[in-house]
Amino acid sequence: MTPTRESRGAFTPEWLVKAPGFKARKIYQAYLTLWNQHMENFITGPQYAVLAVVEHNPRADLASVAAAAAVDPSTMSDMVKRLERRELIVRFTSLEDKRVKLLEITSLGKKALTEARDRERKLAEHLFNDLPLDRRAELMLALKEIEEIWQRIARDNASSG
Repeated sequence: MTPTRESRGAFTPEWLVKAPGFKARKIYQAYLTLWNQHMENFITGPQYAVLAVVEHNPRADLASVAAAAAVDPSTMSDMVKRLERRELIVRFTSLEDKRVKLLEITSLGKKALTEARDRERKLAEHLFNDLPLDRRAELMLALKEIEEIWQRIARDNASSG
């Protein structure tokens, strides 16, 4: 019988801790946990984004809403079906191009979005509670810069590959 080493738990290697994608994923995992706690299964983050974009852009086409809401086009159709079943949005065919599907938020959708916004504001307050106001602005600016840089790199790599 071969002796086995007793497990004492795992640790994250330092090189992995320093990887920006790993850090972003850990931040997102923590955020998603807190989102779910604050929303209490009321609405998902992507659904919230879609409702917000549709409210802001009435009668926008499905593909544009997906892009503006940062939702993968392959999951957008199923998400729209779920939002339709809940009567939060309506989908209809464009009169100009029968292939294009347009979206509009319903009054029930507006009510749900208002409630979700209130919950999201409370979550944001909770997340930034330990940061002074000036640091909050700095952090949001840094996150915006990272987003823009990473999106540009992703676009450049997609177009060159």
